[in-house]
Amino acid sequence: MQEAIANTLYDELEDSAAHVIFKDDESLKASKLKALELVSTTAVMDMKSALKATVTIKTNDSFGSGCVVSNDGYILTSYHVISDSPDSTIKVITSKGDTLNCKLDRTSKMADLALLKTVSTFPFSFNLKKLVEFEVSDEVMAIGTPASMELSQTVSKGIISGVRKGSDKLTLIQTDVSVSPGNSGGPLVTSTGSFIGVVNSKISGSRVEGLGFCTPLIDVISRLNLKVK
Repeated sequence: MQEAIANTLYDELEDSAAHVIFKDDESLKASKLKALELVSTTAVMDMKSALKATVTIKTNDSFGSGCVVSNDGYILTSYHVISDSPDSTIKVITSKGDTLNCKLDRTSKMADLALLKTVSTFPFSFNLKKLVEFEVSDEVMAIGTPASMELSQTVSKGIISGVRKGSDKLTLIQTDVSVSPGNSGGPLVTSTGSFIGVVNSKISGSRVEGLGFCTPLIDVISRLNLKVK
């Protein structure tokens, strides 16, 4: 039954008429906003600092992961993690276990991206200025909070399995890295912690294994209208 529902969804997504349903028309759409400049003063340089730049995002109804993308408190995550939650219900839990308030700054529903802002500072942030070149079969790692809040800061390893392009001009990195729903919004990185993209989905089923998908950095920058210094 699960696979039948999933196959129906895939068929609908291939139908051009279905794209109207998912139209990206929210009020915080980045293309309507002034370009936002992010400054990474102390960038992630290895996996140890990458862990410190990865957070858990919690709302009243769900939880996921997030990527610190500026030392002054901007955090990248997946839109479906926070959905339409009011700012007052969105919390950021740091690698040290501190709980922070935040506000929603901008979104792209179509690309499943959201940018949050806290008033706190972070010791490390992912450097979005450097576009890391990658190829199929390159080794990558995902950091996040899979399945349970108690499993925050989990690291899993795999490879880039492919690069997929949809009719909606979105690009997705396919990976066999082990990810669960709580990984959504977390970083996909190289073995040295260089940022490649944001984990946003997986395909599951009794006959499906190792099909995760991530939004690449170049689309993060363009979809959220970011400038990186």
